[in-house]
Amino acid sequence: MPIPPTSLKACFINLRAYHIFEESSQIATGGAEIALHELAPLLGKHVNTTIITGDFGQGHQIKTQHITLLSSLKLRRQNPFTQLWKFWNALKEARSDVYIESVFGKTVFFTWLFCRLYRKKFIYITASDSECDGSAIKRYPITGNLFKIALEHADVIDVSVAHHEDQLRTHHPNITCPIAYIPLGMHAYTPSATAKRTTILWVARCEPWKNPFLFLELAKRFPKEQFIMIAAPLENQLRLFKEVKQQAKHIKNMRFIEGLPHRKLDEYFLHAKITVNTSDFEGYSMAFMQSGLAGTPIATLNLNPDSVITTHDLGTCAHGDFELLVQQVRTLLEHPEELRKKSNNIASYMRAHYDVERVAEQWLRLFAEMFAS
Repeated sequence: MPIPPTSLKACFINLRAYHIFEESSQIATGGAEIALHELAPLLGKHVNTTIITGDFGQGHQIKTQHITLLSSLKLRRQNPFTQLWKFWNALKEARSDVYIESVFGKTVFFTWLFCRLYRKKFIYITASDSECDGSAIKRYPITGNLFKIALEHADVIDVSVAHHEDQLRTHHPNITCPIAYIPLGMHAYTPSATAKRTTILWVARCEPWKNPFLFLELAKRFPKEQFIMIAAPLENQLRLFKEVKQQAKHIKNMRFIEGLPHRKLDEYFLHAKITVNTSDFEGYSMAFMQSGLAGTPIATLNLNPDSVITTHDLGTCAHGDFELLVQQVRTLLEHPEELRKKSNNIASYMRAHYDVERVAEQWLRLFAEMFAS
């Protein structure tokens, strides 16, 4: 395997990543942060790795797990020009050869612009269908069009789901850079065969497009089953979160949990019969991956990245039809032998394809090829 030069410096940008590296933190984090937490320490053993995070009052530079966390802007209550100045200075302070962004938003354009001005390499990692098929650009036209400039002029685009390449080729014909496929990854393990599976689980941030109310409705359809909703609040969606929480209190077979750090989620996946995903769209959901590593089949409203759920019999997909989702969950519950088969399938599939050790090797190979000259 090609190895990048040991002097290579790589910088990831994720403004919410600090809390996932802080062991005492009780703040729930999203899939992009979990993926970075799994990958970055492995890369840090071979290349100088920095992560630019937001400023949450922590030290300016924190060294942990073979990486450096570098604080930049405050996410709230800070003048936009001050935010940009602090973010730009953090990019300069990182002194990296390659900068990697992975979340649709305002910082993507400025990271790309910085790389263009200072002749650094820029990589973008796709996160969901909405940024690849152009729908996010239409939904947020100002941020979206700045994002489009950065995306179409990147040095490399990594698609975390293989079909994202087709979407990019169709909806962004101006892209001329190489497109690589490197999936997300997590540390693989063998789930306990003795764990009692008694619940139906939903884990996500509380956002409109994740359709939390549909999971509440699903619980009402199965009054004899126990449901657990682990919902992480977002600052800009607090009204939605409070409404979901309030409605959940009135469902007798529903237990509502206000978000959890990712390290505490495994036990919930291990004791679930089924994980449910009700999102309108996703990339490669980390909850899907966590569920799979725990051997818990997934029943989804729409999620079926690269058709792996249906092709490899890892669970079910309702293709947007909620009533079909209800029927699919009922069928799984009524046929425990089918549920066990899907449990074995999803655990084996995740260990074989998404072990983060293998993913890290792919990233190191990509870096080596980018800087071979």
